[in-house]
Amino acid sequence: MEKIGIITFHNSNNYGAILQTYALQTIYLQYSDDVEIIDYIDPEKKGWYKAFDFSKKKTLFQNFFEIVKLPNAFIIAVKNYRLNKFTKRNYRLSEETFEGMSQKLNEYVNNFGIISVGSDQVWNWENTSFDKVYFLDFKNCKAKLISYAASFGMSTVPNDKKLEYKRLLSRFDDISVRESDGEKILSDLGINKKVSTVLDPTLLISSNTWLKSVKREKINKNYILMYSIGKNHHMDEIARSFSKATGLRIIRIATNLRDWFGGFKTVNPGIDKFINLFYDATYVFTDSFHGVAFSLNFNKKFFVFLRDDNKANNRIMDLLSKVNMENTRVHIYEDINLSLKYNYEYANNQLKIMKLDSMNYIEKAISNRDL
Repeated sequence: MEKIGIITFHNSNNYGAILQTYALQTIYLQYSDDVEIIDYIDPEKKGWYKAFDFSKKKTLFQNFFEIVKLPNAFIIAVKNYRLNKFTKRNYRLSEETFEGMSQKLNEYVNNFGIISVGSDQVWNWENTSFDKVYFLDFKNCKAKLISYAASFGMSTVPNDKKLEYKRLLSRFDDISVRESDGEKILSDLGINKKVSTVLDPTLLISSNTWLKSVKREKINKNYILMYSIGKNHHMDEIARSFSKATGLRIIRIATNLRDWFGGFKTVNPGIDKFINLFYDATYVFTDSFHGVAFSLNFNKKFFVFLRDDNKANNRIMDLLSKVNMENTRVHIYEDINLSLKYNYEYANNQLKIMKLDSMNYIEKAISNRDL
């Protein structure tokens, strides 16, 4: 089988980004013994995930501001250290690191028979400053170009960028997207290819396989797990009321400094503990797509709290509608129904069907069969 190269947001300090990267690598290894994550760094994001970013190029005031951020930087540094333990143990990363489109990268990609981009918002021009590497726009590239669960992160492409999007995406041999909006965008661009909408890679891996991939650490006593990717005071307030009503303690996964001041037991976990926290939770409160994905995968009782500024809302509701669990969305405390029936027989069956379709896309794309 040909060597497969993956280009995605693998070096983010975001749980979802790391988990989807690892999941896709795991799936591709079922079809090839030679799978590699190309260690690509977007120059525009180089300093995004650093805990400390002092620089001689910065003004005195800018460097002083870095000192002010030290408490939050310490939390980020601990998180980065813990996430890196997982990636070093599990990623099959290229020995070379590439920064920006370069002659070196253009030559390197010809070591692969197949190059895959995705998952995540790799085709969101705002997110990547329209970095053409995420569109696999390499010169004289002989590899087959495919996408898996690529996302635009938007419902439409700006008019002034449509021609360039069409040029870039017309070069792909096989295309799959993560959301139905992506199919519509490609159709509107006039991309004359069969486009598949597929599952996020994390949902292609069974709950048992996820547990085997981490160091198991059972978390005793019943608890409510809170996982928010932004400010969500609405969720905080309802969680407190729910905790009082049920007598369950709250454990919050911290994403920044403010999360430590909500009066909850707060943790800053690596990937192993992140998975364990979801698996052992009695309830999950979340506004995160991957929070929903792991709740579904582990058949948890969960509630969803969407935020107005959350770009993931559409894909969260898209996934919930496919498994008939829109009733897990909470607007006010009274929306929480302790006797809510989670029909996991139906949800698991729907996920099984979608997984088969997704795996069928991968198998055909990699084996050069017609889609």
